[in-house]
Amino acid sequence: MTTTVSQKQILDTLSKVNDPELHRSLTDLNMVRKVEVREDVVEITLAITVPNCPFKGQIESDVRAAVRALPGVKEVIVHMGAMTEEERKALMGSPADGTAAQYNHIQRVVAVMSGKGGDLCQGVQLG
Repeated sequence: MTTTVSQKQILDTLSKVNDPELHRSLTDLNMVRKVEVREDVVEITLAITVPNCPFKGQIESDVRAAVRALPGVKEVIVHMGAMTEEERKALMGSPADGTAAQYNHIQRVVAVMSGKGGDLCQGVQLG
């Protein structure tokens, strides 16, 4: 007896898969564009932020692993596309509106300096 997984189950699973750079779920970021289920094969289309995203492989691997773990899923096919410039701007916001500031998690700044010691004015004539 084969159990077919539902699109809702897949979307629920993908809501637990985070983008490694933005630390939000793929569903929250509207990266999941299409989910098709054909018996035990699941086909997913994603739109990542930029085509040459350094985390593209990790996102694909995380999606495959999460969906493959669902009962009844034998194969997961992932298609990757990229967001449009408008979609990226809506997601990240512009620096003027301050929405990108929510991703800035700097809490402390440490200043480090190095000195050689000795007289800094050595060899310099003053006045």
